[in-house]
Amino acid sequence: LFFGVRFRLHAGGEHLEQRTTSAIAFDGQCEVTDRRFAGDHDGTFSYTRTSAVLLTHLRTSSFGFLDARITVGLGTSGLPPQQRFETESRIYEFGPFGVLRGTGSREFFGKQLLSITAQQNLGGGVFQLTGVPYLQYSGMELMLDGAAAWTDENCRQVYFETGFGINKILSLFRIDYTLRLTHRLPSGNFAVTVEGSVF
Repeated sequence: LFFGVRFRLHAGGEHLEQRTTSAIAFDGQCEVTDRRFAGDHDGTFSYTRTSAVLLTHLRTSSFGFLDARITVGLGTSGLPPQQRFETESRIYEFGPFGVLRGTGSREFFGKQLLSITAQQNLGGGVFQLTGVPYLQYSGMELMLDGAAAWTDENCRQVYFETGFGINKILSLFRIDYTLRLTHRLPSGNFAVTVEGSVF
């Protein structure tokens, strides 16, 4: 038995990247658990776990937006393994905005976490310059993105990745090409991921 309370604060909407105007959203949670209230005098697994996510969707031009997601996690020393923070990553070849597309599942974790992802929509100008009729009128857009992450356990050197994406392929799909800049792997440091188009 244990005593625990959880608080949550949420402001703003979801799916900001689908909006046509600038927007911001915030989600914060705090959980406090103390087994000493149940007679466990050493307080094993008594902890405080606090997390916050900030999402921004900022118009940078008549056609483009800068999207960013900042995730912060703070846990005390008694935080059990199943409550530790993990960086969100792609699932096989599926990689929506906000995850680390170049990492694998549960690659980085810890009692403390900081993760930042960002993407800039550059519109279809680069395809207009090609002079290829299909590309000029395809409606496709070029996306630039990057991410950084840190945890206090197995990612003490900040992880970085960068890449680009092609949005609105056949008006349905987006493909991203991501390169790991740090924590490089012998098996390869380049990832290709797919998701639905961002409008």
